[in-house]
Amino acid sequence: FLIAIYAVDVCPTDGNLVATGGLDGYVRIFDRRASRIVKNFKCPPYSKSVPAHISSVRWSPNGAMLASASYDTSVTLWNFPAGKVVSTKTTRDGSKFALSK
Repeated sequence: FLIAIYAVDVCPTDGNLVATGGLDGYVRIFDRRASRIVKNFKCPPYSKSVPAHISSVRWSPNGAMLASASYDTSVTLWNFPAGKVVSTKTTRDGSKFALSK
């Protein structure tokens, strides 16, 4: 199947894990050595009327956390090893987010 990918970031600790995000609202972690997806994170939509299309993904410097920004004005922080949402925040004025290093 084909998925539009809008965001890519390489894990800084080993360079083999790659986080992607796109139109389907999932953050996927690819292992370049194994050539396969090793984790999928479904971003919780902020609104039922606006899907959580992923616009950016970024690893923390130690590779333990991952942040994703969505077109629904939300940013989600993930605990990567546990595969759990730590926090989701949104803007009050409808501003969109982009994540940078």
